[in-house]
Amino acid sequence: MINTRNGRPNHDFDGSGDCGIDSNNATSGMILCLFNWLLFCVELGRLFVRLALASAESLYRALVPKSRKDVSNSVVVVTGAARGLGREIACMFANLGAKVVLLDIDQARNNELAKTIRASGGKGFSFTCDVTDEDQVKNIAQKIGRLIGDVDILVNNAGIAQAMPILNMNPNQVRRTMEVNTLSHFWMIQEFLPKMLERKQGHIVAVSSLAGLVGAANYTEYCASKFAVMGLMMSLERELSQTEAGRAIRLTTICPAVLSRGFSNMGLPYLSAWFPRIFPPVDAKVAARDVVGRVLRDQELIILPASFNLIINLSLILPHSVGKIVQEYLDYMVNPMTEGGTVL
Repeated sequence: MINTRNGRPNHDFDGSGDCGIDSNNATSGMILCLFNWLLFCVELGRLFVRLALASAESLYRALVPKSRKDVSNSVVVVTGAARGLGREIACMFANLGAKVVLLDIDQARNNELAKTIRASGGKGFSFTCDVTDEDQVKNIAQKIGRLIGDVDILVNNAGIAQAMPILNMNPNQVRRTMEVNTLSHFWMIQEFLPKMLERKQGHIVAVSSLAGLVGAANYTEYCASKFAVMGLMMSLERELSQTEAGRAIRLTTICPAVLSRGFSNMGLPYLSAWFPRIFPPVDAKVAARDVVGRVLRDQELIILPASFNLIINLSLILPHSVGKIVQEYLDYMVNPMTEGGTVL
C-alpha cells in the first residue's frame, strides 16, 4: 500500500507481494556480485602466477642463457648494410655461415662489402634498394625469393638523422627521416612476413635507439622516428600472438645508445657531461657482436651498452618528474648541426 507523508509517496511493505520479489532480486544481485568478485580473484591469482613464472624464467635465462640457434645457410636480409652497425651485423652473420643479403642505397659501398664477404669465404649478395620506395622493396623481395631463397632473418637497420632544434628543421628532411627510419620497416615487414607465417618460422629484428626510449635535445625528429619503431614492434608482437603461426615468429628490438662510428665520425658529437666513462660510445663492431649473439638467443629487447638497462628501466617506472631528473643528469644529447642530414 502507498501512504503519503509530507506530500510525498511512502512505500510501506507488509512482507507480502512486491516485497518478496524485491528480496529475491536483492539476493540474486548479491550472489552475482559475489560470483564476479570470485572470478576477479581467480583471474588476479592467474595473473600473479604468470608474472611469477615469467620473472623466474627471466632470472633463469639471465643465469643460463638459451643456446644460440644455428644460422648456417639461413637467409639474412640487412637493410642499411653498407656502413656502420648494419655492415658489422652483416659481417657477423656471414662469419656464421649465413647467406647475407645486403640492401642499401649506396651501391658502391654495398657491392664492396659483398665482395669482401665472398673473398673471406662467406656468402654475400648485394642489392641496391631505396627501402622507402614500396615498389623497389617489392621487386627486390621477389628477386631474393627467386634467386636466394626464403628469408629467415630480417634486420631493419637503415636509418638517417639530422641534429638541430625543431624550429630549424627542414620539412623535406623530416619526411625523409620518417620514411627511412620508420616507414621502411612497414614495407619490409609486409613483403617478408607472409612467407615467414606460411613457414611458421622467422625472425624480425628492428634497430631502434636509446633515443626511442628517452628524448634527446636537438634530436626530436630522430627520437620520434625511433619511438615509432618501438611502438611498431610492440604492436606487432601483440598482433602475432593472436595466431599459432604468429607465435612462431621471433621479434627483437635493438636500442643502442651511441655508436662511436655512427656519431663522432659524422659530425654528431655525443655529450655525457657527468658519466662519460661509465656510459662511453660503443664501437660498432663490438655492438654487432653483442647484438647478433643475443638475436641468436631470441632476446626480445637489447639495450646497448648494458649499463643503460637499469637507468632506462628506472626512468620509465619512476614518476615522470623524477624520471626527467634522471635523464637530465645523464645529459643525453647531441650538438646541433649547421647543415644537412647525416646518414648513420
